Amino acid sequence: MREDLQEHRYLFLHRPNHLTADQQAQIDTLLASPVGSQLQVARRFVEEWYLLWHDTKGQRRTLDEARERFAAWSSDSEYAAVASLRRVQACVTAQFEHLSQFLRHPRWEATNNGAERMGRAFRHRQAPHFNLRTGPAMEGVIVVMACQRKAAATTCQHRQIARCHRGRKPRQQMEVRAAA
Repeated sequence: MREDLQEHRYLFLHRPNHLTADQQAQIDTLLASPVGSQLQVARRFVEEWYLLWHDTKGQRRTLDEARERFAAWSSDSEYAAVASLRRVQACVTAQFEHLSQFLRHPRWEATNNGAERMGRAFRHRQAPHFNLRTGPAMEGVIVVMACQRKAAATTCQHRQIARCHRGRKPRQQMEVRAAA
């Protein structure tokens, strides 16, 4: 039993809809084991965490619904009885407002991958210029990167599907020549 738990412990962190039938069977076997009652608490803790942000259909919750579910999740005495889950509850309670920002803005993604990509891009731009890492220089790079991203995001480029643009001149040049 210990070996099975050691081998499949990572499955307890997966979202229920991201598990294959074989992985779900392995979780069910572990939950039916002698230590299954403790594992069930941990699994329910993770599943309810995922349900804070999205409902069972995958639709984004409203901020008020998420707050209500979070209050119930963070005050659950069954989770607080387990020391490691109690620590997670305490840490996340202070960060809920930061984690729920994407619920306030419907067009925002529910991930921090964009922030990670921006940080990585910033570090890559700074790599050959270690001596230039002063406060004003870093602020300048951040401003320039933000302006470039804004310009790229606000320009409207419509691509024609199933059309090869190889050897063609850009449309703007052709319109200017036709007007002249």
